[in-house]
Amino acid sequence: MSTVAPHSRPAAGLWRIPRTHSGFTLIELLVVIAIIAILAAILFPVFAQARRAARDTSTLSNVRSIMMSANMYADDYDEATVPWEIYEGAPFTDGNLYRPWPVLIQPYMKSTDVIFDRARETPYVLVDASNRWGWTTTISINRFGFSNLKFDGAGLMTLAAMQVPASRMAFIVGRDPVGTASANPNGNWTAMHWIDGARSACPNKSNLGDGTYDYNGVYKAAKDYHANQYIVAYADGHAGKVPADRMSMDSGGSYGGCENRYFFPYGGAPAAADAEDSRRLNDFWGQWWADN
Repeated sequence: MSTVAPHSRPAAGLWRIPRTHSGFTLIELLVVIAIIAILAAILFPVFAQARRAARDTSTLSNVRSIMMSANMYADDYDEATVPWEIYEGAPFTDGNLYRPWPVLIQPYMKSTDVIFDRARETPYVLVDASNRWGWTTTISINRFGFSNLKFDGAGLMTLAAMQVPASRMAFIVGRDPVGTASANPNGNWTAMHWIDGARSACPNKSNLGDGTYDYNGVYKAAKDYHANQYIVAYADGHAGKVPADRMSMDSGGSYGGCENRYFFPYGGAPAAADAEDSRRLNDFWGQWWADN
């Protein structure tokens, strides 16, 4: 008869409950945080670019709608382009009723919301609710290269007579308001609804804070809000974006020198080395001293 040996007791310390992790270690948490930080650093600029692209698209749609309204205005006025502004009574005196281009084309627009740049937190500054709301828009007409009545009643601009409508900028996203009337003795601090093209083509790129209203604002707005792109509508009706540095030369603060070099207002011609740049700039901005 066989016998079964009794179970022996395991040696002391061999019976233990296995340990289980109840959470992350400090090192694991730091690794996770580092990964999240890296992903955020990668994705946040992408999200910012996507938001800016969406605002650009909205503003581009706005300037296209403005151009369509301006063309309908021209259809009703024998192809004459919309004036940059008109006034009732003696010009440039207190108490007059100024009617800028947004007011003039308003009957052709479904909504006045289209005259503003979507990239601005405050798209306009209300100067005078009774008669000057159009002066405050951050989208500007090319006063001397496209607009009618460009010399305060003189000069008739028509679409038929325009030499390069497919290249001529009619409306462009313009500058922010600058300061106050007391800080701008030239009196143009509210004149945001129009630009001087030949001068705006010559910003002081190394010092965009130079001067009062000067001619830096359009370039600065492109740099600050639209990835250094001009958002424009052209006289032939199409709209698009164009690199600001392609359509602007650095004046270094000498606006007249830049203007004379590329726009030759005194009957001369550009130097051979400047000929291509001059042609491009003249086609885009126009000249204030000639119907072109």
